[in-house]
Amino acid sequence: HLEARRFQINQKSVEVALNINVPDGGEDGSIEWQGSPAKTDYLPGQFVFFQNKASHMTPNKCANEVVHKGKIKPRVHAALSEGAAYIVFTTSLLNGMQKKKCTLKIRETFEDHSAPYASSVKIAIYDASTIEGWVNQDVASITQVLEFVGKPIIPGLKTLETWREYR
Repeated sequence: HLEARRFQINQKSVEVALNINVPDGGEDGSIEWQGSPAKTDYLPGQFVFFQNKASHMTPNKCANEVVHKGKIKPRVHAALSEGAAYIVFTTSLLNGMQKKKCTLKIRETFEDHSAPYASSVKIAIYDASTIEGWVNQDVASITQVLEFVGKPIIPGLKTLETWREYR
């Protein structure tokens, strides 16, 4: 939402489920818009499909995120067939080579399933440091993250949730 706001992309373009315990077919979030901009600093195109994993992601685990029961997950297949980029978020700290191994394994999985987008889909792995760089571009997200982790917030700076606690 903050990236969309920063680049003046309509907020209705963003789809993010807040219920993480519901089956999602491989889609934890997406954004799709038309017009300008063609991309942003962290969104490689106008249609991006996200998978979020709060765990260490090996290349095999990344590849397993796109398949279920021997087939590419229907939501993943539909979005990528329509030209979406695919981004996996992980809490791991990965170096460039590790990210590349993950993206290659995902692409290999698409090739193994004869997906027409196997060689063309934009794939990215956003590890903890990439996410940190993204989050740190916006004071609202910095404040929210600091509140989530119980760290002191800049004196006087409070989230809306904190202000709601006051009469």
